[in-house]
Amino acid sequence: MRYAKEGIAVDANTGQDLLNFGDGTLNGLTGSVLTKAAQSNNKIAISAFNTCADWLGSAIASYTLLLDPEAIIIGGGVVDAGELFLTPVRDAMARYMPFADTHPSPKIIAAKFGNNAGLVGAAVLVRG
Repeated sequence: MRYAKEGIAVDANTGQDLLNFGDGTLNGLTGSVLTKAAQSNNKIAISAFNTCADWLGSAIASYTLLLDPEAIIIGGGVVDAGELFLTPVRDAMARYMPFADTHPSPKIIAAKFGNNAGLVGAAVLVRG
């Protein structure tokens, strides 16, 4: 949300277009609203997604160099954006991997249960 709010402050017209995907106010700005706006090509929403994807791709590259996972599963509401978010994450990971040409990159995939992944995992844990 931070990057979306910064974009709204810079470009009020496009920012209001983004906010209108929700209730028209900053308080109504949610991940779901941001996703809808990005899917409709709102430039502030897309920029916010790309900035977050860059940060996450950098973190995944570091994590990969330390632990060498075969896959990274992304959960939470952001997976509702699908490839709109996952593709820039993969691209960023490749940019930040110092040995990307010789080291296999993990698969980056969306959690099957999306925003409910944590809830489902907790229920399975409690159930035993």
